Amino acid sequence: MATWHTKIAHMEYAPEAEAVISLRVRRSSGDRRETQGDLMRRIWLMMSMALMLAAAMALSGVAQAASPTAKCKQEASNLGLNPFGYKFIAGSDKKNDNFTSKATAGKDVFCGFGGNDQIGTLDAGDIFIGGAGQGSVNSTNNGTFNEDAGDDYVVYPESSTGIFVQ
Repeated sequence: MATWHTKIAHMEYAPEAEAVISLRVRRSSGDRRETQGDLMRRIWLMMSMALMLAAAMALSGVAQAASPTAKCKQEASNLGLNPFGYKFIAGSDKKNDNFTSKATAGKDVFCGFGGNDQIGTLDAGDIFIGGAGQGSVNSTNNGTFNEDAGDDYVVYPESSTGIFVQ
């Protein structure tokens, strides 16, 4: 609230030549003090807006794009692979992953994003996408081994019938 004082000299009913009138006006400038109720309404409004934004992101798939499986599918798509019929098995960016026990009877895509990732045998139809670090097939490569940024290798290349892509 702000108060203005003004002197009015032309008022004929005033006993003196001057009269003081106080006007109280609510201003909308930045110095307006909020009541606790105003503050709580603003907090609830901001919280509800944040929740609606999070829900919209989840429904659109933006929040899921950063999952390791989605990242693995994207890497495979970048190589020109049709993802239909494959099971995507993603590693970690920071640790060494051993995919030997994660192989299935069907077609698999193994993504080693970082660290020294390995698999014992890469079966026919399977794809290994190396990442930063050393990716390796320790026994037999009958699938497709895609080297990426790092020192990727097949331990016994003479017994392998698969493809090694550099």
